[in-house]
Amino acid sequence: MGYSWKCNCDVELTANVLDHAEKDTEIYLFSGDGNFEFLIEKIIAKSGKVAIVSSARRVQKGPRYSTSRLSTKLRKLTQASGSPVRFIELDNLKFKIAKED
Repeated sequence: MGYSWKCNCDVELTANVLDHAEKDTEIYLFSGDGNFEFLIEKIIAKSGKVAIVSSARRVQKGPRYSTSRLSTKLRKLTQASGSPVRFIELDNLKFKIAKED
């Protein structure tokens, strides 16, 4: 039809979480998208905790280009000293679930 729609999922999710987040809220974010940095910082400001569930494994996209499912912004948040942001490696979680079956 000559036009395209952009999904607002990350914006709507952020707004919804912030509407319901109270002090000491704990969230599990199943995404490595750097657009969620704002949400994570707001949860931390409310003395909350965040667990990011994603894959940090680098995937080769070409001869000189690789990418990761975990953005640089979120990687820095999880690696900061004393950070309330925890990283859960998705590949390890899949292995653990498969092993339990």
